[in-house]
Amino acid sequence: MMGQHDRSEALFYYFRLEDQVPETHLLRLIERHISFAFVRERLKQSYSETGRPSIDPELLLQITNWLAWFAGIAIEAQQSTTALVEFLIEKTKLLDRLRGKLNSRQEKALVRMFREGPHGSKGGLSAGNYSTITGASPATTTRDLADLVEKAALTRTGERKHARYQVAVPLRETSRVSLNERGDLVES
Repeated sequence: MMGQHDRSEALFYYFRLEDQVPETHLLRLIERHISFAFVRERLKQSYSETGRPSIDPELLLQITNWLAWFAGIAIEAQQSTTALVEFLIEKTKLLDRLRGKLNSRQEKALVRMFREGPHGSKGGLSAGNYSTITGASPATTTRDLADLVEKAALTRTGERKHARYQVAVPLRETSRVSLNERGDLVES
């Protein structure tokens, strides 16, 4: 007996990129407020009246802007990832260099600062925060922090009550990538 397969799903599917972009997306706003119709008039003399029709230059410009925007996002993500990997490598080098040279309080404070990530210690660690993290007395806190600075694990800024400590791991800043008026990718 010969079987028969009834198609319950569509043989072809219709897909439009326009349907995938949310109405609140930045490029929708650009599309509403900027007309690319001038492109057609400017390029009119570059096209022949005969032959196959080309891709609409207005559409091509819009697609190019979308692609450039996506390329900018990809470049930002690559820069951010590279900076994070460099931070993790430097963090590992620092912890390896200090292995066996720190007391448990100092290790606990450094691990806590590193757990916050590359941007986690903005504003720095104060002596009070160190004391809270480690449970150390004020005198022990002062000695521990001075020792961490001497061992180049932390850098100190400010004096007395305004002293703040940062992890001595360089962090490469990443920049925003956008399009300039000529359509070139620029870092800002």
